Amino acid sequence: MLVAPHGRIAGYRIDPDLAYTDDYDAHLHAAAIHGGVEYVVPNGRGFLAFAQAHDDDLDYEVYTADDFLMLVHRSSPAAVQEVLLEQIDYRRRRSGPLNLAAELESAGAPAFAAVICALMHAPVVAAALTRPLDIRH
Repeated sequence: MLVAPHGRIAGYRIDPDLAYTDDYDAHLHAAAIHGGVEYVVPNGRGFLAFAQAHDDDLDYEVYTADDFLMLVHRSSPAAVQEVLLEQIDYRRRRSGPLNLAAELESAGAPAFAAVICALMHAPVVAAALTRPLDIRH
């Protein structure tokens, strides 16, 4: 596994033989290949079209943010609940608004937003919303 300093993959070469939808896609694809990544979760639809057109040639899987978050949830629902509880504590410590489902929905992750909405009604989450906070974190 390649560890990229500062979260950036450098030293890649763009394959000029592929039809990219834009320069961003060329760089993202080349970096993913060079970095040996397993998953790419792009922020736009252009790369999804590129990935679909070249699906048989890709060494990595491409997901929308919603699909990737649902994959994580299916793989480890306990981890999703744990992160949700951490987010609740984080938001409560900062006295910020707590509507993660609405934020996920507006970010284009409606299926995962529905999961979070359902989890918000779980007894363990209700307890997290009412327990005293340790503000030292």
